[in-house]
Amino acid sequence: MILILILTLTIPSILASNIVVTSSVPPIDYPVRFGYINILNDWSSPQGIAKSLGVPGYAAPHKYNYICLTFWTINQGPVDAAYVWNNSKTYLSPLFGNTDTAIKANLKKIYNDNGIRLMVSAFGSTETPTTSGYDPTFYAQRLADFVASNNLDGVDIDWEDTTAFQSGVGEQWLITFTTVLRNILPSAIITHAPQAPYFGGTAHYPKNAYLAI
Repeated sequence: MILILILTLTIPSILASNIVVTSSVPPIDYPVRFGYINILNDWSSPQGIAKSLGVPGYAAPHKYNYICLTFWTINQGPVDAAYVWNNSKTYLSPLFGNTDTAIKANLKKIYNDNGIRLMVSAFGSTETPTTSGYDPTFYAQRLADFVASNNLDGVDIDWEDTTAFQSGVGEQWLITFTTVLRNILPSAIITHAPQAPYFGGTAHYPKNAYLAI
């Protein structure tokens, strides 16, 4: 997969020798070291779960500055690591707090204080949201609600609905989906994780796939 960072930029004025650009989202921390967490390998205790989630002070030292929990899905809601985060009290109490809100706030502070942004990845290879006929506006709203209510820094769109690109409908679906997300989450990080063939152009996809997006 290829990581694409989506920035919303406004240009209030353009002069001959000066371009003023302001961004509503946090600046990107370079170099980007972006890691996904899917299956936890230690369920023995809250400490072990925190270790599996890459929490500084519990996990082995690492250089990731973006950690993405997989997956938020349309059909099942949050699964795998995203499910654990969504149900923090069940798995991480009382070490990090006694309520979901407190636990997420305390853990998020640890991540952020160590230069790590925490995100959730949407869809994955098990879903075909466009081909399945799901409304991009409605589900972007639902995903935005999940990001906001779970105290996350942003969302990664791992859309792998190849059939939709082959039939020429995937581009507009993703454009609408991303635009709605940005409008609802003006300060969030939004990334995409397209497969490399999606940059193959019209030789492979009639409406240009990610080159159009």
